[in-house]
Amino acid sequence: MMEESGIDLGAEHLMADGLAENGKTPLYFAQDGRLIGLIAVADTVKPSSAEAMRGFRALGIDVVMLTGDNQRTADAIGRELGVTKVIAEVLPQDKEAVISSLQTEAGGWPWWETASTMPRLWPDPTWGWLSAQGLT
Repeated sequence: MMEESGIDLGAEHLMADGLAENGKTPLYFAQDGRLIGLIAVADTVKPSSAEAMRGFRALGIDVVMLTGDNQRTADAIGRELGVTKVIAEVLPQDKEAVISSLQTEAGGWPWWETASTMPRLWPDPTWGWLSAQGLT
């Protein structure tokens, strides 16, 4: 958006790239056509998340990380969690279509689970199954 507005990011784009490589989302601030600031935000990964991903793999379950975060940030978090397939920069209204495409590509999945920092809009159909497997 800054580039589209003709705002020169200067050397700050290198700093932003480094932040993104480390799982942080850089946010630029501009006023009157010039860059005035850069901050980064990040979700913290729960210590149990990487363990849960290992548990899924041990059960033969492939995990796909689907997120609206930028690709570099998502890749960094995916590496931290041991997720091998990361699909980033997906808008909320497009996620259902991406999931449907993944299901078709995989020949249909018997079930799927979501994990999100956003509140759930529907009950979790697999919670009992995950609990029984010791993955919660």
